[in-house]
Amino acid sequence: MAEASSLRTPGVAAVPRVSLRAPVIAARTLQTASRSLRVVKVAVVPSPGGPAGAGDGHANPRGEPLSNGMLVNGHSNGHSNGRVASSAAAATTTPAAAAGAAATALTHTLTAAAVAAAGEELAALVDPLGLGRIENNIAPYPGASSPGAGSGSGSGSGSPSLAVQIREIASTLRHINTLRVEYMEKIQQQDMELAAKDQALRSKDERIRALEHESDELRRSLALLHNAKATAEAEVQRLQRAAAAAAAALPASVAAPAAAPAPAPAPVAAPAPAAAPAPAATPAPVAAPAPVAAPPAPAPQPVVTAAPAPPPPPPPPPPPPPRAPEVVLSYRSGWSEAYLQCNPDGKGWTSPPGLRMEHTGNKEFVIRLPAKSVEFVVTNGKGEWDSPTTNGGGGGGNKNYRVEGPGEYRLHYGNLSLSKAWAP
Repeated sequence: MAEASSLRTPGVAAVPRVSLRAPVIAARTLQTASRSLRVVKVAVVPSPGGPAGAGDGHANPRGEPLSNGMLVNGHSNGHSNGRVASSAAAATTTPAAAAGAAATALTHTLTAAAVAAAGEELAALVDPLGLGRIENNIAPYPGASSPGAGSGSGSGSGSPSLAVQIREIASTLRHINTLRVEYMEKIQQQDMELAAKDQALRSKDERIRALEHESDELRRSLALLHNAKATAEAEVQRLQRAAAAAAAALPASVAAPAAAPAPAPAPVAAPAPAAAPAPAATPAPVAAPAPVAAPPAPAPQPVVTAAPAPPPPPPPPPPPPPRAPEVVLSYRSGWSEAYLQCNPDGKGWTSPPGLRMEHTGNKEFVIRLPAKSVEFVVTNGKGEWDSPTTNGGGGGGNKNYRVEGPGEYRLHYGNLSLSKAWAP
């Protein structure tokens, strides 16, 4: 900015004069797309020893007055095309006009510099390295070394305007939002797949627990069977010992009554004719022994009478009546009750729910039927049936189970089998 001073000359009224000394230039390089601007500030100070324009050997060697501020325009080719006002124009320029012109030029220069600096700072904020967001397919902004779009030469501005930059930022934000939505959809899909897998794993765990529970039930049943077997074996051994003891005591009791009747035949065997030759002896001494023989004679009389006394041997016991053919059915089930609805020997079906089967423990049911053949099904009395059509085995494709002969049969888990044949 120009500075005015009053110079006093002897005999001359004080006239404000403007003089330019060696100019003090403060320059700041502003780089836009392809252009360098330098703001030149000229400090005007009063010259103490000469007229206006004197003493300026650098900026104005001819003493021509210059304007208070100049804008030196330097293109990308590195040359300056600054111009100096003509002498005539400078001569007619007043100090106030020069100051106004300098202020106007300085205002325009500062405005252009501020706009350029704002563009550079915004570009640096959007893309500090100038490489662009390549990963999001965003083209980098043109740098200072490339000419701007629409400029025919290197002097055109390459930086986009603020509106263009805002549109680019909005486009980038839309692209980021699109990627976020896609990622959220993928995450939701993965969550659904994980939920399905988790449900499948839970189903498998429940199935495994059910199988483990069933295996525990089978182990308990097997333990009960082992205990029953051990008890039965102990009972059989006890009965065998009792039978052996009874057999050992039986011969002694039988031998004692057999020895008692042995003396009875002795008197009977002594025949009376054996004494007949004794009277053949005529001597008297024969008669002497007769009294001796007489006393024993009465003794045989009771013995002879006792011989016919023993009762006749008892008749042999009658043979046992023949066994009636029967069917013994053993059934295994987890039901609390079991009924047999049957048609024995084709005489007709029993009324529902049927004949109650005896529960012998450990899920076993037994029933005896006096018949040679039976057609049957099993029910629990509550609407549940066990037949070849519901169980899928043992029936040979029939609707009912069928037994064609007497004996002991087992029906376990749909398999009907003969465990013991019938013996008359």
